[in-house]
Amino acid sequence: STPEPLATGRNEGRSHAGFSAMRPVLAFGKTFAVTATAGPGFLSLHPLWLAWQTGLTGLCLTAALAIVLSLTLRRREKLERLVLQRSTELQHSEERFAQLAQQNATIVWEVDTHGLYTFVSQASAAVLGYHPDELIGRMHFHDLHPASGREEFKAALFAVFERREPFLDLINAAQTKDGRCLWLSTNGFPLLNTDGSLQGYRGSGADITDRKVAEDALRASESRHRSVLAAMAEGIVVQAADGAIIDCNQSAEKILGLSRDQILGRSSLDEHWQAIDENGIPFPGEQHPGVVSLRGGQPCHGVTMGLHLPGGTLKWININAEPISHSGENSPYAVVTSFSDITERRQALEELRLTSERLMLAVRAGSVGIWGYDVVNNRLVWDSQMFQLYGITPDAFSGAYDAWQAESTRMTGSAGTPRSRRRCAAR
Repeated sequence: STPEPLATGRNEGRSHAGFSAMRPVLAFGKTFAVTATAGPGFLSLHPLWLAWQTGLTGLCLTAALAIVLSLTLRRREKLERLVLQRSTELQHSEERFAQLAQQNATIVWEVDTHGLYTFVSQASAAVLGYHPDELIGRMHFHDLHPASGREEFKAALFAVFERREPFLDLINAAQTKDGRCLWLSTNGFPLLNTDGSLQGYRGSGADITDRKVAEDALRASESRHRSVLAAMAEGIVVQAADGAIIDCNQSAEKILGLSRDQILGRSSLDEHWQAIDENGIPFPGEQHPGVVSLRGGQPCHGVTMGLHLPGGTLKWININAEPISHSGENSPYAVVTSFSDITERRQALEELRLTSERLMLAVRAGSVGIWGYDVVNNRLVWDSQMFQLYGITPDAFSGAYDAWQAESTRMTGSAGTPRSRRRCAAR
């Protein structure tokens, strides 16, 4: 059949059902309208419902794509806000960490396997006087150690690196940029590659110079005090709040006849002391001077106690206890007890007492009177036997030397010799 023309120049005053398109065309100085109308053949090949189906499909796909794109954009916006929030929090956290490190004089660092700095925090400028740029890639960890002992420190450091061990509270010296010597407490842990090989170390170093100086001064003071205690003849023990002995000197070991290990840990309540008082009565542990001072918070002085030492020896000691309290607190946290060996002095006093008693018995048995003369006051002091020898009462004798001479003359006719030929002893 003859094909139907798609365009015509004649306006037939009618149009076919379907789609048509018009386009202006400029030619020969005029404007022509070119209209294209779908004819029946075109419509038979391309049904109208297929066009609508295609349009609706495109519309649905476009709507679906718009929805997916909208959800994706919203999700992306949410993720961006979350990332921004987390980044801000991380930044604040890093700032707080840096401020704390700066405040606590703590340097955060990283080094490679050779000890070369690969990262140093800003605190290095305040602590060591070195800006991070002066350390990173230029100085090694051990380069900051003073020249004296640097090689030994380096060898010990690389021995740790070789073992890939972490280290905690390593006390090491560091020399500042201006030549001062600081003490750092250093902590570090190894950084490993995925294959297990050593990448380097990461850690921190805190300035503890003030603490180190105070600790050294305390140790020196303790050493001096211990030397003083060791030189003392008195025994010294220190008891904690529960009464247990936590320290003692060498004199305490000697007096008590026990070793330091045997003394430490004992308390006054220990039955092995077998303590007695001056009358030989058992001395309860609750009444020991140290326990009394801990309980009442007051000193306890001049207490005499007997101890039965290993081997059966009885040793007498004189005890003084002084409680120790923290400033502003009433309850003592410890007590220092000192004691001296008075065994020989007590034995000497006992012998003197027995000798005096025997002498008095002998004097009484021999009718011997004892008298003394106070040169300053010109007075005589008589015992009871003297009054019996002279036959007078204490009330009748003034004690004046002149009165005694007069009484002697009256009794004997000559001064100083009684008629009875009895003996008098002067003192």
